[in-house]
Amino acid sequence: MNFRFILPALLLIFTTQAVAQNWNIFPAYQRNVYISTEKNDAHYVYAYRADSFLTAGTDSIIFFNQKPFDESDPYCYSHFESNYDFNLYRDPFYMDSILLAEDHYEINIGETTVSFFHLATLNQSWKVKSSTPVILVDSTIIQCTFVGEEEVLGTTDSIKIFSITAYNDGQVIPEFSAYQYKLSRSFGLTEFVPFRYLIGNDYSPGGITKLLLQRVEIDGQVYGFSFPSFEDYFSQYTPGDVQTWSRIKDWWDFMEPATGAFYKDSFVNVTQTYDSICICFHRWQKDFTVGLSDTVYKEYNTSRCILRYQFEPLLQLASGQYTFGINDYAEVWQTAGALQAYEVRIDSSGPEVNFFVTVSSGDAYYLDTLTCEVGIIADAGATFKMNTSDGIYFYGH
Repeated sequence: MNFRFILPALLLIFTTQAVAQNWNIFPAYQRNVYISTEKNDAHYVYAYRADSFLTAGTDSIIFFNQKPFDESDPYCYSHFESNYDFNLYRDPFYMDSILLAEDHYEINIGETTVSFFHLATLNQSWKVKSSTPVILVDSTIIQCTFVGEEEVLGTTDSIKIFSITAYNDGQVIPEFSAYQYKLSRSFGLTEFVPFRYLIGNDYSPGGITKLLLQRVEIDGQVYGFSFPSFEDYFSQYTPGDVQTWSRIKDWWDFMEPATGAFYKDSFVNVTQTYDSICICFHRWQKDFTVGLSDTVYKEYNTSRCILRYQFEPLLQLASGQYTFGINDYAEVWQTAGALQAYEVRIDSSGPEVNFFVTVSSGDAYYLDTLTCEVGIIADAGATFKMNTSDGIYFYGH
């Protein structure tokens, strides 16, 4: 599976629409998808969509990635729009919301507020200082060092670049000099470091994450790379394929021995339609109890269908994002269960570029659409993992 880049001719129309939001770091209702560079061959996918807003006097509070509430029920959406229940769904870098004042943004990091002056002029700088004692980064100076033009996703746009100078007890931390904020007038942040690293104790040497803009979604148009499709994950199954699985179950009662099974599935027939991919296979099964000689062998024919409607909502998610739904591989109960993409990873270490997705309902959140309350189910949930080389390769509790 290789990256596919698409640059529609309508890009100039998009640019015209976005310019009205001059220099916003996350333009309203636009989904920006970023790929990280914190590891050489494993790149993680993150996404931000400023899709919900609260008014606080003359300021606005911006919430990210709240679409599941919007699609679940209009009444529930209005309920969540007016309170802070949004905080259950925060991004991996703890930027669940930011405040937009007249000429700058304020991002709350613990007890400290990080200001970002998106309207800054050339050479303008400001200081971010921790309000409480910290060990690692106690202050940071951000400076606008460049104003000009640059190509962004195939079109030329105005750009600002901001340098980062971080301090620990008055001494410069050299590692931060390799990072910057790059802001596009039309597209928002095209390169940035999560704001949590700028102050406090989240920084660790060699552990800074840089996010680069690789995809933009706005008004039904997509610019940049394409997420793998349902077919990319599952259409590689063919008759004659063999899969082997192992299952181990540890009981809560420590007096009970662990049980398990080994499976070998030989695909006999694979039927693909638009809605599903169904596999008929012959299974050899070996059941056992750890520490005992009670092995039982079984052999039988069975089948499994992978349904498009259960998986397609998950394939556009980024790391840490949720969607509501029911999935046979990660069962939830009550009303709509919150399935979370714990990790969306791109591995470029081999000859092909592979996407890996880990999805779980292990947190077992659900949205009660009668009361608009988010509940937590104890002892529920499961995890499954899939990639574009092998399809589903793990599922269970």
